[in-house]
Amino acid sequence: MAAVFALEEKIMFYNGYALIDGVFWAFLFYINCQNNRLRNTIATLAIIALIIAVIIVIPKGIQVHFRHELVCLNSLFQVLLVLLFFYEKYRGDVDGPLSGEPIFWFSMGLLLYAPTTYFLFVFYPQVTDRSDPQLAALWNMHHLLNASMYLIFSVGMYVNKWRTAH
Repeated sequence: MAAVFALEEKIMFYNGYALIDGVFWAFLFYINCQNNRLRNTIATLAIIALIIAVIIVIPKGIQVHFRHELVCLNSLFQVLLVLLFFYEKYRGDVDGPLSGEPIFWFSMGLLLYAPTTYFLFVFYPQVTDRSDPQLAALWNMHHLLNASMYLIFSVGMYVNKWRTAH
């Protein structure tokens, strides 16, 4: 991808992805939530996060500067969504094991990846030198957690496919 797109296009892609990702997760958790109060909370948090994201992007635009703050905001938002999911399960009656729900697996993937991503990108200006072996190891750990998150997501997709087949 790096050889195909100009720097401004890559920056615009990453910043746009951070904006769209939050909306996607809000929608997914919203449709999987049964409690109307929690659904309203998810919608409200999504709107607040989107407003904050737009405020972050406006000063320099979406394609001039990589906004690591968007990644941090998105990670915090994802953790909040996961906490709301587990809170709903804690407060309500759970029918069967949580492992039979695809959203559980998506939550677990996010819970593994989002907090570590938050802490990495909070210090993004200080950790960009990947020629430093310690920083390279840190980024390798991040890539490993990213891959692990998607593997866990695939379990959720498999559970969803299995549930719809039976």
